[in-house]
Amino acid sequence: MDSRGKSVLLFLKINLGSSDSVISAIIYSVKWIHKINNLPNPCENGIVQNLLKSTKRVASKVTEKLKYP
Repeated sequence: MDSRGKSVLLFLKINLGSSDSVISAIIYSVKWIHKINNLPNPCENGIVQNLLKSTKRVASKVTEKLKYP
């Protein structure tokens, strides 16, 4: 992993308590900035993708059916 990937991971780790939509917005923003500047995308790293998937999985809640008397 190069230094850009490590920087993205560090920034995401700081914001790890945030919701999955915040993490997604950060990743897509970094991806967009790198794309318009013709730079390699550090978010294509497998660890960053796994972090995104795990935040979505942790943020999801099991819905419970309401019990009527």
